[in-house]
Amino acid sequence: GIDVTPDLDSWIDEHCLDADVFVLVANSESTLMRTEKNFFHTVSERLSKPNIFILNNRWDASASEPEFMEAVKKQHLERCVSFLVEELGVVDRLQAEDRVFFVSAKEALQSR
Repeated sequence: GIDVTPDLDSWIDEHCLDADVFVLVANSESTLMRTEKNFFHTVSERLSKPNIFILNNRWDASASEPEFMEAVKKQHLERCVSFLVEELGVVDRLQAEDRVFFVSAKEALQSR
């Protein structure tokens, strides 16, 4: 979890200031959570223009309802892009779309 320390600012200073990239692994079965967003708001306040990618995991769960899959993917993409562009201001819209991915760890493991 992200929200596990009461002193998040010092934790970010100690562990994240020299990070090249931040990867948010989100659950595709829900929208971005407030604690996840708050963490990245704090990171973007501490670092100018952090390099953030969003992986929407458990994408295989959407395959059980293929008739809704594209609409759900579009909704997740729009929300993730809005978060990166409008809320955090770390990239422009075109760059943001290249930083959002839909993955299934379960499918990756099964294919091995």
